[in-house]
Amino acid sequence: GEGHRDEHMRTFFAQISATVPIDDDLLLVGDGEVVEHFAHQIQAHDHGRGAARRIEVEKSGPMTEPQLLARIRAFAGSPARRTLPS
Repeated sequence: GEGHRDEHMRTFFAQISATVPIDDDLLLVGDGEVVEHFAHQIQAHDHGRGAARRIEVEKSGPMTEPQLLARIRAFAGSPARRTLPS
């Protein structure tokens, strides 16, 4: 059981890693251990190739699209402007 799960995880990580640009900073959002394992795998791969990028893991349950966009903007250094109600 557990060995089979590990193989599925390695395959999944490899597929995702192949689609992630190698020099972009990453914000990984999730509510379980998988997101942390993925972050560690990417960090190890980056270390092996002598690269450095910012990788942040944020524990979170489901988010609405506006919440996710706000989090991405804040991560990118451009948080949404707050307006005062009229």
